[in-house]
Amino acid sequence: MSAPTIVEESGPPRISPRWARYAQITLAKMSVRRAQTLEEFETVARLREQGFARLANDEAPQQWVDASDHVPGTFSLLAFTDIGVAIATLRVQDSRVSELELASRVPLDTILSAAQMPAAQFSRLSVSKHPDGYEAMFALFKAAWRWCFLNGLESIVIASPPWARPIYDFMCFDDLGPAGRFTHELAGNAEHVSMRLDAQHAEAIWRSHGQPLCTVFCDIAHPRICADEPAIA
Repeated sequence: MSAPTIVEESGPPRISPRWARYAQITLAKMSVRRAQTLEEFETVARLREQGFARLANDEAPQQWVDASDHVPGTFSLLAFTDIGVAIATLRVQDSRVSELELASRVPLDTILSAAQMPAAQFSRLSVSKHPDGYEAMFALFKAAWRWCFLNGLESIVIASPPWARPIYDFMCFDDLGPAGRFTHELAGNAEHVSMRLDAQHAEAIWRSHGQPLCTVFCDIAHPRICADEPAIA
C-alpha cells in the first residue's frame, strides 16, 4: 500500500490536494441513522437516482430501492446535515445473514480466506452535490465501519468504479485482484474493482499510513454518527 503523499526528490513530502481536503473533515455537523420508514426509503431512492441515473443504461426504468434492500442482514444508512437534510446514503450487507450481492459477480468464497470472513459489503454509495458532501460520505463510512467492528465482521468489501477508487485507496482498501473485476450495468458497464479492508485492524492500518481521518474515526466520539448509538446499531 503506497503512502498517501507525493515525495519530491529533494525537500519535504508534498501533501496531495485530496489528502489536505480530507484532513479538514470534522464530522461535527453530521448525523447518521438507518432508513426505516417508507419516507426514509423514498429518500434513499432519490439519492441513488441522483447519483446513478446519469450512468445507468437507457433500458428499462430502474427501481432504485427493491427487494434486495429488505433481505435479512441488510440496511441502508442516511447521512443528514445539521439542519436535517439527507445528502448521502450507503447500504450495508452482513454475510452472516445473507449472501453478499458481490458474491453473485465475483468468487468471494475463493478470494477471501476463512480468516477474512465474515464480511460486510458496503454498496450503493450516493452523495449529493452539497458543500458538506465529503463530510456526509465519511460520516457514513464511520458509522458503517463502527458497526462492522463492534459486530465482529472481519472484512469490509466494496466494488469500486474508476472514478471512486481514489476514495478507497485513500482509506487503505486492498485490491482483490483480477478475479474481483467485473462490469456493472448500474454504472454504464464500467469495470469495477473489488477491494477489501480489514475491519478489525482498520485503526492500526490507518495509523500506520498516517491517515488524517483517524482522529475523527477513532479518537473522537460522535454520538449522532457512531454505529454503537442505539438509533443506528
